[in-house]
Amino acid sequence: MKIIGHKNQCELLLKLTSRKDIPHALIFAGPQGVGKRRIAQWFAHKILNSHTISNPDIHIVQLEEGKRDIPATALRELRQKLQLKSYGGAKKIAIIDDAHRMSIAACNAFLKTLEEPPGDSLIILVTHCPQQLLPTVISRCQVFNFMELSKPETKEILESLELSIETNNLLELSPNSLGLLGLSEYCNPLSLELTEKKKAKAHLATLLEKNEEISSLLKLAWESQDLETRLSNKVNAASKLGEDKENLEMVFSIIKSQLRTRLTQSSSTRESRKIAEQMLKVVEIEQLVQERSLNTAIQLAAIL
Repeated sequence: MKIIGHKNQCELLLKLTSRKDIPHALIFAGPQGVGKRRIAQWFAHKILNSHTISNPDIHIVQLEEGKRDIPATALRELRQKLQLKSYGGAKKIAIIDDAHRMSIAACNAFLKTLEEPPGDSLIILVTHCPQQLLPTVISRCQVFNFMELSKPETKEILESLELSIETNNLLELSPNSLGLLGLSEYCNPLSLELTEKKKAKAHLATLLEKNEEISSLLKLAWESQDLETRLSNKVNAASKLGEDKENLEMVFSIIKSQLRTRLTQSSSTRESRKIAEQMLKVVEIEQLVQERSLNTAIQLAAIL
């Protein structure tokens, strides 16, 4: 399996595979879409000296489609699996993707596993929001931080997918990760091959169209010189964006991407600080909307 980017982190992980005292729990933290889950699976296969895509000693826990949290039952089932004898006679490895989405009950169930790790097991938590993990969880894990990809690395990954879509358009949208592109559900994380190319292309077409629409709305909301006009445009933008319930996750991702672009182009420290605060508010509101089904338009109007 070819890994693109993250050379230093991968070298450190390879050194771990030769140690007898591998930590029983690791956290892979970093931005969305930079390959953390893929590296977790690559590392698991390296430890087990496995050359097959599927291995019965690798257990993956992830958020189910349509669910807001990873439930406690999933962590209890994982603990039971880790207590069983290894099929290959080596380690049993668990990968918990989007670990920050564990419910409170799931976190409590998981803490028991961390405090008393069953047998010869290794647990890898993958997250882009490590600050949402319990301090007691973080303190029991070794943390590996992953940075954004370079633009050439992102381009290399996109070209390997053979999407027949203009790569530069996608790079403008998400130059340092595949996070905003949302291709994970259409792509095999180990082979980096598209499993549903037609659906992936349709998804990206929607994303590019949505990005163009949102960019126009945000430009009016952020760049109008007249205060009254700017406020009116903000309310209008929030109203239109809040209506798109089907693509709400995409809407928030694009807003965050637009804010990041503004941050890199900001000309003063004061302006940068203001945009950074706005980005944090967007992240907080996104989480609240997901958890409590708040009125999206009202929340967006307050932060745009």
